[in-house]
Parts: sequence; structure tokens; C-alpha cells
Amino acid sequence: MPLLNPDVSKSRVAVHLLIVVTVGGVVLYTIHDQVGLFTNISRLKAFILSFGVFAPVVFIALQALQVVVAPIPGQVMGFASGYIFGGYWGTLYSIIGITLGSFVAFVIARRVGRTYVERVVDPGIVERFDSMIDERGVVAVFILFLIPGLPDDAICFIAGLSLIRIRTLVVLAFVGRLPAFLIVNVAGGELAESRIESMVGLLVLLVALSVLGYRYQEWILSLGRSR
Repeated sequence: MPLLNPDVSKSRVAVHLLIVVTVGGVVLYTIHDQVGLFTNISRLKAFILSFGVFAPVVFIALQALQVVVAPIPGQVMGFASGYIFGGYWGTLYSIIGITLGSFVAFVIARRVGRTYVERVVDPGIVERFDSMIDERGVVAVFILFLIPGLPDDAICFIAGLSLIRIRTLVVLAFVGRLPAFLIVNVAGGELAESRIESMVGLLVLLVALSVLGYRYQEWILSLGRSR
């Protein structure tokens, strides 16, 4: 699966970097007095719900933005959405936001190319994961999204460099990232209901899946390749 031509004009890269930095800067400036929200889940819940019927829209926008700007891990926001909206509604809002953000990342990478991606993603991560995608294509992208704990926001940009159709990448991101977001959202909902033991059990399960997935990712990828 060859990657797209990395030769893109420096001016084009600069324009997209400027857009991302500007949008991120405007958002951070707007909520700079609320930065402490992200370390206090009760305050974050009050802040999000203060938007009334638009609370889900605000959360979805924040979740989508973190994929592109990435100041906050997506699964941390997923835990928060479960706490705020409940496990199942929280999962719905999280996965909508994650899918929208993933789509934007795919499009940016596709339009601007490797030069831009290596400016916003650690080159070591780019080299590691795009070789997997290059060798195994769709199977690799799905499995990388499925394994919790991998830098899946960065993988969105890397996958965008491939020749896989964007609509296919969107489906892979949605389906692959859904299980982990379901677990973490239900865990957040359990915390909201003060069911601490079940919350801890779900988080331990997520960590165990992450460790196993990371340790055996090459073996899992080889199984997918053979199939």
C-alpha cells in the first residue's frame, strides 16, 4: 500500500499549520479561565451542562478538536463524557466527536502530506506506524485503532498519508475505536453513580487489553495479514 506523494509546497504546509494553531489558540483563549475543569470532573460536568440543550454539541466539538490539536487524550474525554451523560449517551457523543475529528485529521494529512504530519507527529511514531500500514493496509489501520492505549490520534494523521479511501478510514476509526470508548464511558457512568468497584474493574480491563494489545500487536497483525 504505497503512501501518497510527500512532496507538498512549504507554503501549503505553513497555511495548514497556521489554521490549526489559530483555531487551537482561539479555543484555548476562550476557555483559558476554565483550564482547571479538565482536572476536576465535577466542574467539567457543570461547565458542559451549563450549555443546556447544546451541551452534547459542545462536548462533541471538544472531543473532535482534541483529535486535531490533541491537548487531552481522547479516552480521558471519553471517561468524562460517561460521567456527564451516562455510559451509553456518553459513548454516542464521544464516538461522534472522535469520528469527526478523525475525518478532519485524515483530510488534513491527505491534502498536505508527510511534511506537515512530521511537524505535528513525532517522526519516530510516523516511521513506526506508517510502515505497518504500508505493509498491511486496511487490516493494520483497523487493528491499530482497536488496540486501546496506542497513539490513535497520531495514527489518524499517519493513516491519512495512505492511499486508503477516506470514507474507509472513517469506518475503520468508528468501528475500531468504539469498544475502548464504550468501556471507558461506562466506567465514567459508574463513577457518576458512585459504583466505584465496577468502575475500577472496567478501567483495569481497559488497561489489561491495552497492555496485551501493545505486547502482541505484531502477532495480531500477522493473523490479520494471513486471513
